[in-house]
Amino acid sequence: MTGGHPVNRFLRAPWVAGFGLAVAALAVYLLTMPRAITLEDAGLFQMVCDLGGIGHPPGYPLFTAGCQALGALPLDPVLRGNLNSALFAAVAVGLLFAVAREALGSLRSAALVAIVYALSDTFWSQSIIIEVYSLAVLMFLLTWVLVLGFVRTAAPRYWFGAAFCAGLGLANHWPLMMLSAPALVVSLWPAREAAFAMLRPPVGLVGTAACFIAGLAPYLAILLSANPVIAVYGPVQTVDELVGYIARRTYDDSHEGAVFVDKFRYAGWLLLEALRQFGLFLAPLVVLGAVVSVRRLPGHLALALGLMFLGSTILLALLIGFRYTFFYQAIFRPYPVIAFVACAFWLVIGIEWLLARLRLSERAHVALLALPLLVGLANLPGNNRAQDQFVDRYARAALLSLDADAIIFLNGDNQVGPLGFLHHVEGVRPDVELRDWENLVFRNRLGSPFAPPPQKLAAARRLISTTTRPVYSMEPLIEPAINFGLYYRFDPNGEGGVAFASELDRFLDYLLDVNEYALLKDSHERYHAYHLLIAYGRQYARHVMSGGAFDTTRRQRFERLKGTFPGKLMLLEAWNHRPWDEQDGAAMVGLAEAALPQVPIEANAQSLAVFKEFGARSYWRNGNLEQAQRWFVESVEHFPVMRNTSICALYTLLETDAVEVSEAATAVLRRFPGPSC
Repeated sequence: MTGGHPVNRFLRAPWVAGFGLAVAALAVYLLTMPRAITLEDAGLFQMVCDLGGIGHPPGYPLFTAGCQALGALPLDPVLRGNLNSALFAAVAVGLLFAVAREALGSLRSAALVAIVYALSDTFWSQSIIIEVYSLAVLMFLLTWVLVLGFVRTAAPRYWFGAAFCAGLGLANHWPLMMLSAPALVVSLWPAREAAFAMLRPPVGLVGTAACFIAGLAPYLAILLSANPVIAVYGPVQTVDELVGYIARRTYDDSHEGAVFVDKFRYAGWLLLEALRQFGLFLAPLVVLGAVVSVRRLPGHLALALGLMFLGSTILLALLIGFRYTFFYQAIFRPYPVIAFVACAFWLVIGIEWLLARLRLSERAHVALLALPLLVGLANLPGNNRAQDQFVDRYARAALLSLDADAIIFLNGDNQVGPLGFLHHVEGVRPDVELRDWENLVFRNRLGSPFAPPPQKLAAARRLISTTTRPVYSMEPLIEPAINFGLYYRFDPNGEGGVAFASELDRFLDYLLDVNEYALLKDSHERYHAYHLLIAYGRQYARHVMSGGAFDTTRRQRFERLKGTFPGKLMLLEAWNHRPWDEQDGAAMVGLAEAALPQVPIEANAQSLAVFKEFGARSYWRNGNLEQAQRWFVESVEHFPVMRNTSICALYTLLETDAVEVSEAATAVLRRFPGPSC
């Protein structure tokens, strides 16, 4: 009999299958990961990993230690950073196989759960970029494996190991670990007597606490970093500062204009995100599996999956204090990555239940092999980022077009990260000095990152007034300034105006191409590209409105830009800033109405409010007061805060008594009575 041969037993060993799945997942991630820097936290994490330092609160010290451990590998920095996440993800896939085998009792089912999760949209997207989420999944699954091991054996090594790994998980991404913790607690239910037995004696309680605290030890690295090259908010020097850093005290977890309805919108969106993880065509099987799992699994495991799912979907939505916008969707999109583990279980349970109900032969179950293929094909277009060059081209265009020995002020993650990485890690433009308007990241701070904005601006102006070096800003925060589209240059002559640079023109051509052909797959990239088109649109609109002429090439470029929503919006802005008698109401209305069907999902609430206000003023100028009233109201509905200038404009319009006040306008007046206009 060949079945008992040692080779056959070896190949059937569960760890071999888990290892094979991990290797297969790693291969997919290596083939699809970006070869160039990306947005959001990528640039910051790259600088922290390559130069040493502290990431943004809560610091993610476990992740930082992991990526710094790979620093000796002779690889391109971007590949090395992305490989860090891919390795964590591959190990997580192997651990998920072990968990699923324990829960489902079937190698086939466990393998399917592991591989469909490996190819799920969100997990795949976070496994190919330098981010903390694949490690968060790994630490959760490792803790879960040890919890289930304790349930099976009551062995102290599993108990203490789970306590240690829970601490380590908190040292990576404590919000995700906390949101998922109820699932771990419920998984312990069958071994509750053994768990209480571990905690009852003082030695067991102390040992458990010691293991847990030891897991938190990576946070000490933040305190021990005396003067790191890269440190958000600067060095952490006291225990109180460390606690505040970990607790994210500097973050405002609320958003101006947010209402309770926004929480329900986030909840609905997160549920939809869950259903599309494996392709929407498989969503019914996920729902079916969630229902069937109640009978298919032991009660504690079925409940654990439910709590795992609800923790970082519904509970997360209830905790969110932000307006429901595309930008914050992009921020929170990776957060339910652990919740989607439950969805992978449900998908496999659902399809196996359906096949069993159809009374198909066991041979027909080979169709299950197509499941990973279907999931992979559904999510490949959005996650194949091997040719992604957008962020690199943006950052290089900005740096390479600067004057020699320039100083450039940056603002926000999407500027500091990419330009900081190219400059500090890859050595692009060593003659240039990068500064952060907020005094957050770089060591060359002009003051405290906690200083009020006017104080920060005053410090920047003192530098500008005393230096002989050319000074640039990626934001219009210096005056007088020459607008180059992608950035602004301080004009010591006090004239300001508009100027063009060939390097920036070439990037605009590329930007228009990726916009026209919808080439950007990542939400952060699409959002950033939208705002870059706004910046270029403002430059070209100002040039046109000031009577400037174009050569043939720039005229063509302007026509392409005018064909986009950002281009039209900036033309409306420029027109509205001209004196009343220089405005062409009919042309402005035509521009606003042509822009309306082009509004992209990337447009945030504030820019939509501005667009509606400009459109309202256009209708007003053209004599259509009812439509002007309607658009002013819609502007306030998009951005319902006192500083929305549409409120005062609406009051002024209604004071003319030339238009009947609508119910919607009355509601705005009640909500914002008597603003100081």
